[in-house]
Amino acid sequence: NALVGGSTTPLTLDYGTLAVGAANNPLDKTLTTVPTGNVGLDVQIKANTANMCTNYSACTGGTPIPITYQRYALAASTTYASGTPLSTTGTEAELNVLKQTSTTVPSKQTWWGIQIPTGTVAGIYNGLNTLTYVMGEAAEW
Repeated sequence: NALVGGSTTPLTLDYGTLAVGAANNPLDKTLTTVPTGNVGLDVQIKANTANMCTNYSACTGGTPIPITYQRYALAASTTYASGTPLSTTGTEAELNVLKQTSTTVPSKQTWWGIQIPTGTVAGIYNGLNTLTYVMGEAAEW
């Protein structure tokens, strides 16, 4: 029987202090995923709301930043422009994390970044992104 499970660290993405118009370029914030079940893993990535705000989740403060300004990639040194824009629709990322078969725990990373749109009021912006673990293709275990 397949048991799909995983763990991703860190639990929060801190993009750092960026000026208006600036971006994490290349994407430089990483999340590391490891399997906790008995199958290989991919992940489904999505945002829970359409904007990041200074008072998430009411989103009545600051200048809402559309979540499409967050980008992710499956390879190091990916430019911001080449990253995949975040969406409120789950998108499967082919991480292909192997299942654990020895004392060595397999892992894979995703690289993240954001661009701050012109006209954004300074502040600490928050949102909620979700990674859901899905069973990877058996050939990728």
